[in-house]
Amino acid sequence: MQPLPVSLAVVTRVRAQQQDGGDVTPEPGAENATASTTPKLTGDPQKDYLFDPNLPRELNGYDLSDYPFYGRVPKNMSFKCDGRHDGFYASKVHKCQARVAPYSFMREEEDPNNEVPTNMIVLYRGYLYSVQVADLDAGEIMTPHDMEAAMNWIIADARGRLPTIGPSVAALTCDERDAWAENRERLKALSPANAAILHEIESSLFGWSLQEDKPETESDVLKKLICDGIRDRWADKSFTCMLFKNGCTGNSSDHTPIDAMVNSTIALYVTLSFRALGGEWPAERVSRTIWPDPRRLDFVIDEKLETDIARILRGSQALSSTINCKLSHFREFGKGVLKVYGTHPDAFVQAAIQLTYHRMHGKPGSAYETATTRQFYHGRTETCRTCTLETVDFAKAMDDVDTEVCIC
Repeated sequence: MQPLPVSLAVVTRVRAQQQDGGDVTPEPGAENATASTTPKLTGDPQKDYLFDPNLPRELNGYDLSDYPFYGRVPKNMSFKCDGRHDGFYASKVHKCQARVAPYSFMREEEDPNNEVPTNMIVLYRGYLYSVQVADLDAGEIMTPHDMEAAMNWIIADARGRLPTIGPSVAALTCDERDAWAENRERLKALSPANAAILHEIESSLFGWSLQEDKPETESDVLKKLICDGIRDRWADKSFTCMLFKNGCTGNSSDHTPIDAMVNSTIALYVTLSFRALGGEWPAERVSRTIWPDPRRLDFVIDEKLETDIARILRGSQALSSTINCKLSHFREFGKGVLKVYGTHPDAFVQAAIQLTYHRMHGKPGSAYETATTRQFYHGRTETCRTCTLETVDFAKAMDDVDTEVCIC
């Protein structure tokens, strides 16, 4: 048996071509393409699809200019993906990432009216509210004191209403994508007011979800962020802050059109701001704007939508009961020690994942790691497929008493 090096290297090849004005080589399989070797790029991803090295090769040779940015894949082509037919192309970080909301049947990349959003949405007890948080004319944004007053207004309004739990229309966004797309069109068709409300929600800066639960541990918080509270979660928003009754907080993000690091950076900034301010907002930072009261957004729904909402809530509860979450902190050593031995921390962790999965299930585990290609033209998030022959051999050898180990 060949000796097994202690230092395991996971090698990943990433094929990407940087657009610096040089020649562009079409992807293999693009026989139908008529691309020039020196194309004139417009900056519009729908027009430049032929020349984008990050675009799946199955799309080469198809004119996507008539398809929405998040439209369906053309029916006359074979496109191998992970089962999601929306969001197959997502290479551009949008000007205002918080506004993004992907749908199966429609998507506008830019608002033709160049509308600048100034509101956020707040979800509580199955009710939806819109809160103005920016005054463009005065150049003001809502301070934490003003926001606290708005939240108290919303809590009082929701608690004073009957039924105590609202229609929970947001749960529809947690359904299968195609089903939600159909129900979204149904909502719009039921009432012009519904269409206006949908636009207000989808164009809002971000979401804020108030949760009645009091998670006691980090693992509890993680479980609730992943599984629970869908009646107060508009799943399509790229960033929704979820605030629990005991002060614990987290965020729910749909990062289909953007690198997930964008949302991670926002969350890190918020966390560091909490620490820097010590939980107290400086008294001198007082808004001069008199903010309007929040507005409740009441959809018109029919029996079919009510039935679907009930079905989704039941399904979510059943699925949640099958999921366990545990957040652990490993403090024995860190990346500094690994680098001393010439091992990249990511490679070490991915090898450990394969070893653990092999010991638990006796077979390789499907795993990947994010690989950013933002330095490349239209760069987007790619993946390093870390379940390789080398990592599988490593996992098997670790439990083989006959394996010889050498220091390399």
